[in-house]
Amino acid sequence: MSQTLQKKCKLLYGLVFLLLLFMGNLSHAQGQVKKTITGKVTDSLGIGLPGVVVAAVNQANVGTQTDNNGKFVLDVSPGQ
Repeated sequence: MSQTLQKKCKLLYGLVFLLLLFMGNLSHAQGQVKKTITGKVTDSLGIGLPGVVVAAVNQANVGTQTDNNGKFVLDVSPGQ
């Protein structure tokens, strides 16, 4: 092989390696997408309950507390 062809092959292999490396990082980043759950905790009369702790089942350390109107927002990983 000529030196020019060898340089082109090395460059091509390097670009393919970088492309594969970049694609691997994209798939990892997609796995970090979160979903938002919103709601309101009420009593039997429909009045919002402030200060209630809301936690996601099967997810460690994922929880929040309701506001003064009983509303909450919870960010969770899908499929958990």
